[in-house]
Amino acid sequence: MRKVVARLAVGSAWLVLVACGNRPLDKGQPNTSGETGGTIGSAGLGGGAGHPGSAATTGSPGSGGTGGLGVGGFANGGTGGVATGGGGGIATGGTGAHAMGGFGGFVMTGFGGSPSTGTGGFMLPPEPCRRGSLVCDAARSEQHTCQDDLTWSGPTTCFLGCAGNRCADCKSGTHACNNRAAQTCVNGHWTDPTSCGADVCTSNGVCGKPPECEPSTTTCIDDVHYKQCQQDGTWGPSSECPLLCIDHSCGGVPKTVFVSSQLYVGGELGGLAGADLKCQQLAQAAGLPGQFLAWLSDSSGASPSTRFNKIGPYVLTEGTLIARTWAELTAPASGTLRAAINLTEFRVHVSMGTNFCGGPIAWTDTKDDGTLFDKSLTCGDWKNPQSFGSSWGKPDDPSEWTQGCDGSASSIGPLACQGYAALYCFQQ
Repeated sequence: MRKVVARLAVGSAWLVLVACGNRPLDKGQPNTSGETGGTIGSAGLGGGAGHPGSAATTGSPGSGGTGGLGVGGFANGGTGGVATGGGGGIATGGTGAHAMGGFGGFVMTGFGGSPSTGTGGFMLPPEPCRRGSLVCDAARSEQHTCQDDLTWSGPTTCFLGCAGNRCADCKSGTHACNNRAAQTCVNGHWTDPTSCGADVCTSNGVCGKPPECEPSTTTCIDDVHYKQCQQDGTWGPSSECPLLCIDHSCGGVPKTVFVSSQLYVGGELGGLAGADLKCQQLAQAAGLPGQFLAWLSDSSGASPSTRFNKIGPYVLTEGTLIARTWAELTAPASGTLRAAINLTEFRVHVSMGTNFCGGPIAWTDTKDDGTLFDKSLTCGDWKNPQSFGSSWGKPDDPSEWTQGCDGSASSIGPLACQGYAALYCFQQ
């Protein structure tokens, strides 16, 4: 038995034909009888044998069998036989030659195609392949790599699709930073990095000037004002916080301030400690949390400026803002507080007290800046009602709240430390 194999390129596929026969080849007339091993003459001489029409006749009977495909045409006719004589037989001989030719059947050509042509799907190039080479199936977004044994690997999924003969690295038109260099995605692959030089690679992947700030962040300009970083990395205009600007943003825990509901004799306060205790007791009775100290100074130089923590903002018991900061409390730009300190711990108006200043008064002997006013006007450091003279603030007056009037005049002096007045109490 003789076996002949021919490999035929049809479209984008490879068609392998195998034919076997028991009879020797007889150069002469083409096989027209359909008998087994029929004579197939001059196919090797450029395809003269195996005339297209004759091959068609051969293919039509079901009994054509072994010799129906013209073994001599492929074996002796070489390339010419396949192109001319054999081609005619396959094309014109039609289905009969293939279906009933038996041993002259065909072999699958590749992935996804029809058995005879390989069209309609992706087909890997023939093996052996070139080590390390790549091919990409765009329809399936799959990449194949030629392995060390020169065969194709199984598919690797391309999540961004194919770009040329391999998986895409990026989406075309996008930008990215590579240290201090910028890259652009072109046709699915990154370009070589371009150095930004003295500039920087910005967040949108292009070279530019360093941003002043991180978008949406804020920073304090002073204790009250802040600014916010815009989307282009530059600072926006100044804005004012409702209370205070602390640690780069608006905030601050308000400190409560009140004028005492109780009135006290100046020479019987029990010193600074006794006055602080009175403020603390009043705050606790009203349910106000935290530590409270009296706005009061003595002859040693102890004063609010040395005793307080100096952290605002400061508000009345019902929430009204009187000063955002210690600086604003002690040196208001307008020369006055934002509101008078005239509400008690129970949110009611201060009582009158002794009429030394023409209205409600509070013991202070303290200047606007929070320091001692006059060491001779402290009522014996708030322990001697017989002392001469004192100094008071005016709760109803936001401009003279701490240094409103004094009792150094001869008409008031002897009685000053025996009079009744309130205390200012500040939460720390």
